[in-house]
This record gives sequence, structure tokens and C-alpha cells, in this order.
Amino acid sequence: MEDPAAIRDRLLRLSSSGATDARGKRGALPGAIRRLHGAGTVAGQAITARCAEGAVSAVLAAFEQATAGQVLVAQGSGEWAYFGELTGAEAVRIGLAAVVVDGYVRDLERLSTLELPVFARGSTPQGARPTGPGEVGVPLRIGDAEVRTGDWIVADADGVVVIPREDLEGVISRTEAISATEAACWDRVLGGASLLDQPYQDGTILRDAIRTPEQAATAPDELATDEPGGASTMPAAPVPEGTARIGTEELLAGLALPSQGRVFDLGTELATGMPVGPIEAFGGFRITPYRTPKCIADPDNAPGFDFSMDLIQGSPHIGTHFDAPAHIQSFGKVFGGHRAADVYDDFGWRENGIHTVPPVVTRGVLLDIPALLGVPRLPDLFEITVDHVRRSLEREQVEVRRGDAVLVRTGKMADYHGDGETYFAAGPGVGVEAALWLFEQGMAVLGSDTSATEPYPFPDPDNTVHRAMLVERGVFLAEILRLDELGGASAYEFLFVCLPLKFRGGTGSWVRPVAIV
Repeated sequence: MEDPAAIRDRLLRLSSSGATDARGKRGALPGAIRRLHGAGTVAGQAITARCAEGAVSAVLAAFEQATAGQVLVAQGSGEWAYFGELTGAEAVRIGLAAVVVDGYVRDLERLSTLELPVFARGSTPQGARPTGPGEVGVPLRIGDAEVRTGDWIVADADGVVVIPREDLEGVISRTEAISATEAACWDRVLGGASLLDQPYQDGTILRDAIRTPEQAATAPDELATDEPGGASTMPAAPVPEGTARIGTEELLAGLALPSQGRVFDLGTELATGMPVGPIEAFGGFRITPYRTPKCIADPDNAPGFDFSMDLIQGSPHIGTHFDAPAHIQSFGKVFGGHRAADVYDDFGWRENGIHTVPPVVTRGVLLDIPALLGVPRLPDLFEITVDHVRRSLEREQVEVRRGDAVLVRTGKMADYHGDGETYFAAGPGVGVEAALWLFEQGMAVLGSDTSATEPYPFPDPDNTVHRAMLVERGVFLAEILRLDELGGASAYEFLFVCLPLKFRGGTGSWVRPVAIV
């Protein structure tokens, strides 16, 4: 790969529209993020900042790490300005190539005097406070796109496109080819040739792309591509990473793992009187007989055909369960950037419900943290860090790959089988930084033997693993897993199978996952 200056020079000769075409119609940030100041094309590597609502401290912290030529990409919710004249002056001092804000800015009159292109959703005079929580260098989910520090940004009058750093060379080459093709087409059409007789990017003559409604209903759209000449897999709406990361390759790799034919049942029993969390949040669980068989009421006259029936009542978040992205809301939003009020009704969630979660069949990895530390269990509120995760992987001689289900054992299930009230009152868990590190390695599902995945009660309710995984990335959580037997067998790599029930609009589902070795 060329040096950053050469890469930037190539990108500056291209356009955001060409870049998103080269990415298979992907990578564009929402159209509401538009250029408020500047001209021409800008390009640079992203440095990201996630701001807590009404707090600009993450932008200030990003300035300490930013270098000349980078593009600051900041995200903040609510009617607050996360960038203004003074932060603009600092950005110019550092030499930033541009600023992109998934949110609002202010001080447009003064910003317009700076040689600093600014892209944002709009402006408001209400400035965010300088103090408060925030994160720098974390992946940002903006509409359908993900922006990571080190990814490349191309922005112009049409909008902003992100190019993953690992795909950079291929995207640039395809964008250059697309630009050359369209420039030639432009000249031919202005010279008198019909646009309908010109080739599209994949060589298809545009006249041949015209279809009747009947043809469109029965034929695939070969022009919608992820790569030139390929069939489209682009989602109509944001797809949770938990779904997108488990493809055919990951599925087949998981299926190839079992060699012993041993099945570990990771699910708990569902029963009346089972351990549950606080009643005001979780309700209880009850199986109620609904139809008593006639053979019980009158055993001497039992019919040849008889049956019993029951009713089940209970929260899908007690016992071993799977969290849907809709389970958690943060600052009024759910995964995909939806306002919660817009996608919720009397029948549940119209977006991100558990009914949208597919069967999960993939490679699984167990991280046995008590075994790493030489203790039977972790104490409540213990935070599992990136260092713990790395050391555990090294000890177990496994690695995290794309599409993996990572199951973390803390030993907390001893309380579940003993004192259920203690189990739900507090617990250890995976810290935010460790969860983000696992996500960066390719994790699709994060599971644990606790009721909350992360240390509970939450040290910072505005900065949680639940928010980072479910709201911002669409990574599924599996909780209250029985992992002691798996750890006792030193089964650190396995086929993981988990089949959530399709409760339309539901926030979660009871599951009975298995690990097969």
C-alpha cells in the first residue's frame, strides 16, 4: 500500500459518489450529514469521537491524539452543537483535513472564515458542555455505515463516504475505473449519443436495464452489486453485525469443528419458582395447566385419545436467553439510529425485534477467566479487561475470528443454583473496552454466565456493554449460560448453535444453546 500522502492524492481526484459505487452502494453516511462549509473533495483517515449527549469532551480528547491530515468524525445525540468556532480553530492548528459531525455544529459565521471543510446534520446555537463522558478511537455506527479510526473518508458536495482501511486499494482502483468510464460516457452523451446506449459500470447497456414490473418481479437485479459483476447483498436497512458477520464461510468453519460428538447443554431449566431478577423489571415465570386430560379426572374411563395443554407466562430475559437489539435504548434511540418512539407500538418493536434474529450456527470460543486467574469464581463487580481477554486466549491457544460467538465464564452460576436473589443483585462481567476489542477481532455474539454480561450494577449507565453492542453495533448478547461444564472439560473451541424463537416485536427469547465438540 502507498504512503498516506499518495493515497490522499489519489482520493482527492475522485468523488464520494464514485467511492460508494465502488463499495457496492455502501459506505455513505446519511444524506442529512451535508457540507456546511468548504469546497471540492476532501480525504483523510478518520479519528473518531463518541460524545455523551450534551458533552463535547470526547472531541477535546480527540484533539490530543489527532494528527495533520486526519478527518475528525464525531457523533453526538440531541439538540446540541458538538463543534464550533473554538474547536474549529484548534482543528486548523492541528491541520485536520475536515470535520464530520453526526449531530449539530454552531458558529457557522466564524467557521466559514477557516480553511476547514465542515460536514454536519445542521446547526444549533446550543453548545455542548466541555465536561462529561465520551470515547475516542471507538467504532461509530452512523446510519448503515461503520466508521473506525484509521478508515479513510472521502467527502464532497454530495456527502461523506467511509472506505474500510483493509479494502482501500481495491476500492480506490474500482473508483478510478468507474470515474474513467463515466467521464467517457459524459463526453459521448454531450456529443450527441443517447445515454440509453451507453454501458453501466459493469458493462450492461442501460437500455437493456429497463424492465416491466413483471420482469422486475421475476428477475434478479444484476446492476445492484457489492462488487462489479456480482449479485447484491446490500440490506434495505442496517443489518446487525451479529447477522452480517456469520456468512457461509464462518458457518462451514464452525460445522467442521466437532470431532468427539459431545454435546454440552448451555441452557437453564425454565420452571415455576425459578430464579428471576427484580420483579418490577422482569416479572416472574409460571407454567399454568390450561386443559387437564380426561384420564386424570376419570382414570377408569380414559379415552383412546387425550391431551393436556398449558399456558406459559414470563419475561424472555429470565433463564438462558438471547437479547435482541431492541432490548436496549440509549438517549431515545435503538440500533440503526431509529428513534424509539417511531418504531414502537402496542405490539412491540417494529424494528430490531427478536423475530429479526436468525438462527445462530457458528464457531464458538470459551474464555474461562477464573481458570486464568486461578480462582473458582470472579467477585461481584470485577471487570474483565482487554489484558484478561488476551491472556486467556493465549493460555487456551485459541483466537477470535470473524463471526465467532465468544462465551465468557465468570463462575457466577454458582449463585444461580444456590441463591438466586444474590445472582441477580450484582455480578462481574466484561468491560466496555474488552467488549470493543473482541468486536474489533470479529466477534458476532457475546455470551456470559451472568445476567448482565458486564459488571453490575453498572459503573456508568451511559457507557455500557449493552449500549456498545446492542444499540451501536447490533452484536447479540446471550446471558445466563451454563458454562461450568464446558470450562471443566477445557473445551475452548466448538460449534455453537443457538436458535432464538421468533417472537414478533419481542426484546429477547428463551434459548437452549449447545456447544458441540
